[in-house]
Amino acid sequence: MGLDQASDAESKGEWDRAILIYREALQLCDDQLERLQIRLKIGVCLFENSDLDEAEDWLANAAREAESLALTEVLGEIRLTQGMMELELGHHKRARDRLKIAREVLGDTPKVLLALSRVLRERAS
Repeated sequence: MGLDQASDAESKGEWDRAILIYREALQLCDDQLERLQIRLKIGVCLFENSDLDEAEDWLANAAREAESLALTEVLGEIRLTQGMMELELGHHKRARDRLKIAREVLGDTPKVLLALSRVLRERAS
């Protein structure tokens, strides 16, 4: 099974299937950058599947690895994902902190700015 099949399952909201395919791909992958990107995808799918604790674990482990390998762009994507998760959970301060890191790394991308503006809106209400 390939990453295209996992992405297809993800787009259909078939989280368990996507997670299974991503985990199989992770076992076969030797490239560190691709492995980190797969871990990020697994974390997102777990979050979407309401497996919050496991999603946090996957993303935290991926963030540590990205930091140790100095892969700042991947770390920015992980922090953006973590920030969005924290926002969904109503943890505004943690969301803001993680999104600030994402902004430092990724810049003022639409995803980052949208997430930060959402934090500000939800804190104000």
